[in-house]
Amino acid sequence: MANMVSGYAMIEDGRILVDTVSMTRRAAIVNWLCVHRNIMIYNSYTDREIENQFTFQCRGHNPTTGKCIDPRVVVVMITETET
Repeated sequence: MANMVSGYAMIEDGRILVDTVSMTRRAAIVNWLCVHRNIMIYNSYTDREIENQFTFQCRGHNPTTGKCIDPRVVVVMITETET
């Protein structure tokens, strides 16, 4: 029987980036920064530093909120199965 849990991933150009799927929003962003933008994120980085780097690196911003719209973080369902 499969076990389903919720997690987070990045969507870019309308596609879920599987290599960003993580249990936390922060981890999904860190994966995207490392894998897709070649930016090293160290353990000492604060949430604010990570969010600032994410906002700086994204391509599109909401003019009202200033938040990143491409890519964006979404909630995904993760299925764990035994192989």
